[in-house]
Amino acid sequence: MLLTVCPIAQLPQAFALGESFHRHHPGVPFVIGLADDPARLPAGVTSPYPLLGIDCVAGDVLSLSVQYTPTEFIAACKPSFIRAALAQYPDQPSLLYLDPTGYVYQPLQPVYDRLLTGNLLLTPHLIRPPKDDRHPDEKHLQNIGLYASGFLGFRRSAETDRMLAWWQQRVTERAFIDYCEGYCADQIWLMHVPVFFEGVMIAKEPTWHVGL
Repeated sequence: MLLTVCPIAQLPQAFALGESFHRHHPGVPFVIGLADDPARLPAGVTSPYPLLGIDCVAGDVLSLSVQYTPTEFIAACKPSFIRAALAQYPDQPSLLYLDPTGYVYQPLQPVYDRLLTGNLLLTPHLIRPPKDDRHPDEKHLQNIGLYASGFLGFRRSAETDRMLAWWQQRVTERAFIDYCEGYCADQIWLMHVPVFFEGVMIAKEPTWHVGL
């Protein structure tokens, strides 16, 4: 299964992601978590892919939009939508999450294969030290997070459940983008995952995530 989470404004990008995914994985569920009010959908617009609405997510997620910017709100919703998708598709042994700005250029089977044994898959922003003095460098990534929250993998397990519950609690309260306070939405928290949880894999294949 592949999940993305977006507001209505990003649905065209999500549709493009779904098309690219099904080109390589026809028949595998691609689900869009709609972090928005479905009443705002333009008349006549229908999704070619299943929409997982905020009403399917546990807790009063919509209230978070009051305290967060739109970007922060999407980040605050992400773990909740991942948990909801796993609950809605109990026959799926694993879930990949990609931001709607992603695009699939080749089959993702090697990624799914990694999740046959590990619980969680993280993709780092850098896999080797930079060879120049330009930004972004290692210090910059310490401010925004070492791992990309736009490409994550989860295997259905008790440890994954534990991680998602922890992550959801953190981003519900602290998904702000405030570099002076050490916050960067949902992404900054991922730095703790390899230490706090078991079965965490770090993908160092350079072709798996080519966007910074």
